[in-house]
Amino acid sequence: MTSSRVHPIIIVTGANSGLGLAVCERLLHQLCFDQPPDALPQPFHNPSNDDEWSNIDEITLIIVCRSIKNANNAKKEIFASLDKHVQKLDTERARKFRENVTIDALQVDLANLDTVFQFAETVNSRYPYISHFVANAGFAPFIGFNYFILFWQLITDYIGALTTPRYGLFTVGERSFDGLGHVWQCNVFSHYVLFRLLENKLASPAYPRPGRFIWTSSLEAYPWFFNMDDYQILKDQQPYCTSKYQVDLVACELERRSLIAARNGTSSQTQVRHYISEPGVFYSKISAGISGPLLKVFHIGAYYLARLLGSQHHPITAYVAAIAAVHLCLAPLAYLVPSSSATSSHSKSSTANGNDVRSNGHSSMERPNSEPKAALHSAPFRYGACLSLRQQNYVGLTPVIDWEEHQTDAAKLVAKMENIYDKFLADWDRRKRQANGSQPLEVETFDPAALAKST
Repeated sequence: MTSSRVHPIIIVTGANSGLGLAVCERLLHQLCFDQPPDALPQPFHNPSNDDEWSNIDEITLIIVCRSIKNANNAKKEIFASLDKHVQKLDTERARKFRENVTIDALQVDLANLDTVFQFAETVNSRYPYISHFVANAGFAPFIGFNYFILFWQLITDYIGALTTPRYGLFTVGERSFDGLGHVWQCNVFSHYVLFRLLENKLASPAYPRPGRFIWTSSLEAYPWFFNMDDYQILKDQQPYCTSKYQVDLVACELERRSLIAARNGTSSQTQVRHYISEPGVFYSKISAGISGPLLKVFHIGAYYLARLLGSQHHPITAYVAAIAAVHLCLAPLAYLVPSSSATSSHSKSSTANGNDVRSNGHSSMERPNSEPKAALHSAPFRYGACLSLRQQNYVGLTPVIDWEEHQTDAAKLVAKMENIYDKFLADWDRRKRQANGSQPLEVETFDPAALAKST
């Protein structure tokens, strides 16, 4: 901490490249303005007088990467980008803000829960509170294409082929260092563990507003292969897509519980809010792995063609795609829960292929004092990055597919994760006591693989 003044302290995982790096850069660029454009209401919002960021001239940004070397390199890159932006703006506000930017680089490997616990201990000891957590890091075990399905989808549904592709081939059955499903742990469980470990910091009264936990989903988050009997995604042929659908379910269930607690007054803590960011389709490290450097031009060209054919879900660059997460960081809370009337008007027309379901400014937002009640009766949405043919960058809404059908599964999934979290936390505490010499070593050995089978 470089200052005792209350100011946002924001964590971004996977911040060394791609979307995570872009979120950091765009967030800081936005805060160079008196009124950050990404904080302004989207077409489906009513304006609010709650201008949370107008007086913010200081921030602590915690960038989290698997490698501390990559994290430090990203820190330099973010500062260089910010300095260039400040020089371009050439305003007193931007220069003052730049002086008060602190970036801390920390390390965590989501595939190794020991590093997750170590990271959380560092954060809990170093920072008085956390205002925002952007859960961006993830893993996609892509190995190739089913070319028959690829060409068939390109011929029959070109935009769908480039928005919600069904032809990817992935490794199946990989386990992590901890004996859990690898994709599941990296994309879902480790971020849940981080939420639980940092929940008190996110709910701290030291920060005057509810903490926000922003989950990163995908247009490919669909339930076609979701199976609660394989919730660790060890047999799933589309593990990335299913893991992102689980992200949707977990975020919705945690937000539902938060709203119930706020409505009923069952907790003395400030309730942490959970939101789902969906970055659309952009060229990333995953894209590069799919097409390779020689086909990069054709790959990006295919995205532009999708845009020309009417898709608004192809922002193409990570910086443009970052608008969804940045909006969820900056927008006043009064903007961020669609009213039940807005929800009902779109849930029937929404589709699984990523078609835009934003209203055209005709729906209303519940005021803050009635927001929880309205939200409890609303089908949940993801906040998605969109780019119009006229280059207008905005945030649209896409529905969580089949939420009503899988709402019970969401509760079961969170319960299973909580059980595994408790076991790993107990084992972590036991090993710490052993290392400190306060507990005998002849304690029953913890077997993560056996735990995975039993749950």
